[in-house]
Amino acid sequence: MTVTLQKNIVDVRVELRRNDNDYIGEDRFYYAYFFTQAGCFGSAKVTEKEFFPIDVPSNTTKENENFKDALVQLKDDILRLAAFLHREEENKGDLESSLSLQWAIAKRGRPALDDKPLVRTTILLRQEEKDKLKLLGGSSWIRNQIRMARIGEL
Repeated sequence: MTVTLQKNIVDVRVELRRNDNDYIGEDRFYYAYFFTQAGCFGSAKVTEKEFFPIDVPSNTTKENENFKDALVQLKDDILRLAAFLHREEENKGDLESSLSLQWAIAKRGRPALDDKPLVRTTILLRQEEKDKLKLLGGSSWIRNQIRMARIGEL
């Protein structure tokens, strides 16, 4: 069985900033910060020629995967922007794009459901059922199915 993960389109803004004393060897570098509406999900040091991603131990696996995807898709544009800013002696620049990422980037934490507390429950599934549930959307998919179910039809 082949499973294709659906990619999500996400608006991403990359902000490049530098101070007057930010150098890697002879090259000036910028800090590149990657933002969505949910906040910053990655950063790197960028010269005109290359990237140096900054590892953040608190990032989740999904955040790291999104960051890697964003780097691949925006690398050339960010390097061009860094070269342009460097020539113009600018200390700050922005780049906006819509990217196709593995997962939608969302805020961490449990979802708020009408300010009502969530109650934990356990269901037993076979491994292939658990994998399918994960692809369908996990617990949020189950909650949506329950909300859409009509008790009168049961």
